[in-house]
Amino acid sequence: MSLPTTITPSKRRVRRKRRDVQVARTGLTIVNVTVGDLTFNLKVFFSAPIAWDGSTVPFAFSAFTNDGVMEGCIYVDAVGADWIEVEFNADVSVGAAWQLEAAMDGITPAVRWPQNGTVAS
Repeated sequence: MSLPTTITPSKRRVRRKRRDVQVARTGLTIVNVTVGDLTFNLKVFFSAPIAWDGSTVPFAFSAFTNDGVMEGCIYVDAVGADWIEVEFNADVSVGAAWQLEAAMDGITPAVRWPQNGTVAS
């Protein structure tokens, strides 16, 4: 029995890079979220003045409603210099969790995400 005269090196292992979770590292921050004029509305305050395009609903902003589910807002009721008031399908209580997990469409300048917190009084 003869042994091979050449040694073939094994292929070099290459590790695959993990995909980075997409986040917006720059932009406005949400400084406060309060119950709006109606119990199914939330008023979202930003760190600087905003402009809303007048038609796009920022569905990525969601909160725990009294239905017990985290759901996105369904309508924009009012806009101010540095705030927007959004409507939900059910009441939202003080202390409920809110989150922003994607771009907040319709608002400029861009809002940083992800962000989360609790509804204040």
